[in-house]
Amino acid sequence: MVQKKKKQLPSIEEFMPYLAYDFVILDFNGKQLQIIILEYHNTGFFALPGGFVKHDEHVVSAIKKAERERAGLDTIYLEQFHTFGSASRSALGCHEDHFRG
Repeated sequence: MVQKKKKQLPSIEEFMPYLAYDFVILDFNGKQLQIIILEYHNTGFFALPGGFVKHDEHVVSAIKKAERERAGLDTIYLEQFHTFGSASRSALGCHEDHFRG
């Protein structure tokens, strides 16, 4: 049996507080528009690909890294359509209902 090497998770101090990103990947196969969503650690909960930005990292670099590592994509066209931001947007528990599929 091959053992997987455990990945060391970064500490919370490495990331910019209150800064996270999610991105929408659209694909048109000629007949219908499709969107990529990812299952969160085999839990049955689904979400858009996303993550957090490290202090020494540019936001676009963080997103491109997530495209490769989480969505398995390397060369896609990237365009920012909108930014959402508000101090009240991240109240504790506000996202819990969004992850129930």
